Amino acid sequence: MATRCNIVIKRGEDEIIIYRHWDGKPTVTGVELLKICQDSNYDIFGIIQSMARDGQYELTQYKHGDAEYEYTIDIERKDIGAIQILDGIWIKSDEFGFS
Repeated sequence: MATRCNIVIKRGEDEIIIYRHWDGKPTVTGVELLKICQDSNYDIFGIIQSMARDGQYELTQYKHGDAEYEYTIDIERKDIGAIQILDGIWIKSDEFGFS
């Protein structure tokens, strides 16, 4: 079964919402997002361009209700985190499970 996730990219009051249908766990999507953000130095256009090239991310107007995880990328703070929606557990980027 797919592990879905929403990704919210925030810059000030503005938000862009991205949806991913497969592999939404922090050990996959979390690690990928962290690399994308670090490689682009948290540049919003670089992040979106990398996601668009990947083909697994879908720009959307709303958060999908079937997501198991929600990631927040804060452009101004250069920070990323995730929450496991069902349990309400906040996961920091250094806990995404990569070495």
